[in-house]
Amino acid sequence: MKKQFLIMISLLLLFISGCQSNKTEAAFSPRKETAIPIILVPGTNATEDRFDEFTDDLKISYLHKADALKVTVKKDQTLSYSGKALTSKNHRPFIVIAFEDNSEKGILKQAEWLAIALNDLYEKYHFSTFDAIGHSNGGLVLTNFLEYHSTEIEPRLRKLVTVSTPYNDTDEKDNGSAHDLKKLPKKTNLLQTFIDRKGFIPKSISVLNITGDLKNNHVSDGIVPVNSALAGELIYKGTVSSYSSKIYNGNDTGHSDILSNKHVQTRIIHFLFK
Repeated sequence: MKKQFLIMISLLLLFISGCQSNKTEAAFSPRKETAIPIILVPGTNATEDRFDEFTDDLKISYLHKADALKVTVKKDQTLSYSGKALTSKNHRPFIVIAFEDNSEKGILKQAEWLAIALNDLYEKYHFSTFDAIGHSNGGLVLTNFLEYHSTEIEPRLRKLVTVSTPYNDTDEKDNGSAHDLKKLPKKTNLLQTFIDRKGFIPKSISVLNITGDLKNNHVSDGIVPVNSALAGELIYKGTVSSYSSKIYNGNDTGHSDILSNKHVQTRIIHFLFK
């Protein structure tokens, strides 16, 4: 009798141990079938903290109570994680991917590093699709990633938002102020290279391209010419499944402020969650 009692106790302990083990494992993986992270890529000279105000605003205004994980890719291709680890409750978590070398000259390399970070995140969290937001040159990094590295990773980009991205560089003389991209004074080497390689962009994605017009004169957001940002149309329209663009006017549409604009935030949320 005593022997049977000990056997029953042992089996019970094994059962409890198994339950605890499963619970611990689940705490570090989002739901595999439904988790769609929102990847955030900052622009030149911006760090992993660039989107703090933006994600905080979305949590408050849209009750999107998702954790924000931050990843910085070092120059030696190692990864530094900070912020909150994702849990099984995170259906649409924020993941900021920044770069130790965040210089303008490093944009092509940053696209390669982005692929490295996404592969590591996939191994940790097993998501099959993701959405992405790129601000300023972060949009160029994401475009380079799509043209050069998107087939190197398992998860697939579903929806892309680029905000104030200088597809045709930042010289106003090259971009003009006409509301017609056919009248661009010049297509820079940057833009032409993107156009030449647009066939490598996955056709299944949807793209929203947003920019600001600070003085309501179709010139600039203070840094990026309006037509330079809108030149994303020459890369994505007709290449991907859907493409749309939107210009926002006013004092809160400047290059550094546009992500705090409530109308911009609403448009991004509707695009990503519809």
